[in-house]
Amino acid sequence: DDVIAALPASGKVRIRGANRGRSRVSFVAKDLAQAGFSFYRMAADKPMEKSILERPSLEDGHIENEFYRVQAGPRGFLILDKESGDNLELYFEDDGDRGDEYNFDPIPGAKTISDAKKATVSCLVNEATRSLIAVRYDFEIPRSLSADRRSREDAASCRVTLEATLYSGLKRLDLKAEVENSCRDHRFRVAIRTPVRASEAVSDTSFGVIKRRLTPNEPRGTEVIYPTVPHRSVTAVESDSLSVALISRGLYEVEARPEENGTTILLTLLRCVGWLSRSDLATRTGGAGPEFETPGAQEQGPHTFHFAMTTYRGGYLEAELMNRSAAYTYPPRAFETRQPAARVASMQLISCGNPAVIFSTARLDRENSYVARAFSVSPNPEKALFNFGEGRAARLIDLAGRPVKRAGARRKRDGSLELNLRPFEIVSFRVSHKNNFAHRTKKD
Repeated sequence: DDVIAALPASGKVRIRGANRGRSRVSFVAKDLAQAGFSFYRMAADKPMEKSILERPSLEDGHIENEFYRVQAGPRGFLILDKESGDNLELYFEDDGDRGDEYNFDPIPGAKTISDAKKATVSCLVNEATRSLIAVRYDFEIPRSLSADRRSREDAASCRVTLEATLYSGLKRLDLKAEVENSCRDHRFRVAIRTPVRASEAVSDTSFGVIKRRLTPNEPRGTEVIYPTVPHRSVTAVESDSLSVALISRGLYEVEARPEENGTTILLTLLRCVGWLSRSDLATRTGGAGPEFETPGAQEQGPHTFHFAMTTYRGGYLEAELMNRSAAYTYPPRAFETRQPAARVASMQLISCGNPAVIFSTARLDRENSYVARAFSVSPNPEKALFNFGEGRAARLIDLAGRPVKRAGARRKRDGSLELNLRPFEIVSFRVSHKNNFAHRTKKD
């Protein structure tokens, strides 16, 4: 205030920028180097058209690219897959939960809430490389369980802002949900309804892929066999004409629910409970741990969730689904550099031309070397040629880091290594400069 009061009523004021200006650059980076670096040169071009609509009507709220058209609806997004002509719906479901931190326990006879009281398109952006739509949904959800834990009572507002982004040339719909939770004792999930008629669902694990039946036929033991299951980052239902996958970042509970006209994939966003364990659940016999209250597990307040959807035809291997999922789950990091692009090959830690083989990790090891690990997501034997960058060579090791010999392994002159992999096999390498590798080989 003192500075403003000292300024003259008129005249020139010099302003010096203390920081460089920042801008957001968006483009689809195709053919990124696996476990390495890719270089892009930024060049000035003519300004491209950009349109931003503030609060358009629900009917006018849509975005599209060459693969999908996304229309805002009264409770979620209506998605048209342009290749197959099939329609999907993305929406939310809320259920009462009288369970504990171990088990979900539904309220008998309670209805699932999926309709919003109000839907408002808050923003619509169309640019040369991307389109974005954000819709706010206001749900009315019971505030908590009744005192006898047999029903839900009162009503509270649950506000959800759902944002969808499409990029030109990318067959994927990126989604973000911001949830303001003021309710207790409930489970909140996002669902994608598909026309796919399937008997099983495909999910990834830490080092592989598993297929599960949609209708479990196991007998009940201590717990009810409930249809929710874990995944690492992606679950899909597949058919020859259309397959649909739901991909998530940091959300690990899913369900594939068979329905009359297809299959719905559900991803758990929130499970809000107030007890570590209880001994009065219908879905489990007895307690599972200490029976004390955990009010922090009611997950009150704001939350942000990231997930995505993609489609393909046939099986996950042919569609390279696991690579597409990893591209979303582990996005690349961008930074400015003056490094010439000619040295890209020497900066790649590991690569494999077989799309059924997935890079897992690379970490520093002893004597100027590093350990790289990959695994097969194929239920079939696979041939794989591994490269480790210019001037490097690798030797096979086991999970404990001990050197192993392998029948049928072929080493190339350039340092690459060809292996025949068993179904879902994990392989580990110790990689170092060729001179170091030769020295250690003589010592061994």
